[in-house]
Amino acid sequence: YQMQGLLLFSDMQMGKLTCAVCLGIYTDPVVLECKHSFCRACIEEFWSGAAPGTYSCPECRAETSERPGLEKNFKLASIVQKYLALQSSRGAGVLCSYCTQIGLLAVKSCLKCEASMCPRHLRHHTQSAVFRSHLLIDPTADVSLWKCSEHQELLRIYCKDDRVCICSLCALIGKHKNHNCGSISEGEKEEKQNMQVGALAAADVEH
Repeated sequence: YQMQGLLLFSDMQMGKLTCAVCLGIYTDPVVLECKHSFCRACIEEFWSGAAPGTYSCPECRAETSERPGLEKNFKLASIVQKYLALQSSRGAGVLCSYCTQIGLLAVKSCLKCEASMCPRHLRHHTQSAVFRSHLLIDPTADVSLWKCSEHQELLRIYCKDDRVCICSLCALIGKHKNHNCGSISEGEKEEKQNMQVGALAAADVEH
C-alpha cells in the first residue's frame, strides 16, 4: 500500500490527476475520443461557451461538429479515489475551504479571507482585482497563527532585529518601533540563509 501511495503521489506531481481546464484534481472524469480527460462539469461548461455546433478538445483542439458522448474514465476515477483516500488516511495536507464535499488539497492559504484554496479556487482568487492585495502563504491549517496576538492584525512585516514576523501596528507604535524591518519574503530568505550557514558550521565542527 505504501508503494502504491508513492506511485499515486508521483502521478499527482506530473499532473496526471489534474484537469487541464480547472487545474484541480479530477471530479467525475470523462474521456474524449482524442483520449484526453476532463472533469465532466468542466468540459460541459467549456462547450457551452463555444460557438454553436463546435465541440473541441481544450487540450489538443481536435474538433467535431456533433457533440461527443462523454464516457466516464473509470480507471482515472479509481486512481483519484485512491489518492484522496491515501491523503485522508495520512491526514496529510490542508484541505480546500470551498471543496468540502470532495476534500481537495489546498495549495495556498489567504490570510485576509482566512481560507485555504485548491488550484481551481486559487485561480479565481488571483484573477479578481478585489483580492489582488490579499496575502497568500503556503497552506496552513490555522490561519490565526498569522495574526498578531496583541493587535489582531495580519503579520505582514518581518523584524530583522528580533527575527520575528510582526503586524503594521507593532512596527509603527509597538515594541518593534524603529526596528530594522522588511517584507515576509525577505525574512524567509534571511532565515534560509541563516539555516544554511548554521548547517555548514555544524558540519565543520563534526569534521
